[in-house]
Amino acid sequence: MLELSRINLFWKYLKYICLDISKGISLDVGFSASLIDRVSGVFDNARDYLSIDVGAKVDFRQSDQNLVPFLFAGTSFIRSKGEVTPTINVGGGALFWLRPSYGIQPQLLYKSVHTNTTSMRSHATFSIGLVYGLKPRILVPRLWRIRE
Repeated sequence: MLELSRINLFWKYLKYICLDISKGISLDVGFSASLIDRVSGVFDNARDYLSIDVGAKVDFRQSDQNLVPFLFAGTSFIRSKGEVTPTINVGGGALFWLRPSYGIQPQLLYKSVHTNTTSMRSHATFSIGLVYGLKPRILVPRLWRIRE
């Protein structure tokens, strides 16, 4: 599976590549950057943000299913206010395949900062991504389609 991009509305753009290493384990490499600084009355982003991320995702050998829950662990290097801060990342989410090559992936990620820095602190991010798989999948029939 290759996840080309995901957009977290209002504050950042992410681009990830996800490569299957073995059944149930994949390697994620990506970057994210703040794009929208302010939406009047809705959102105000006070930080310029660039993050380079590397990690491993475990899907409990469910990658052939329509709904694929996963856990994630890795590291990031975040540049904010001209300072680079390393983080340790943990998170989880699920990938729901809508079509053989397209899916939606909500994800909650916590980035832990272990250094004294004024530019970044530990934080959680939530994103909902659009996923495109280069290799079309054979989806498991849904109950409402089996009855037809």
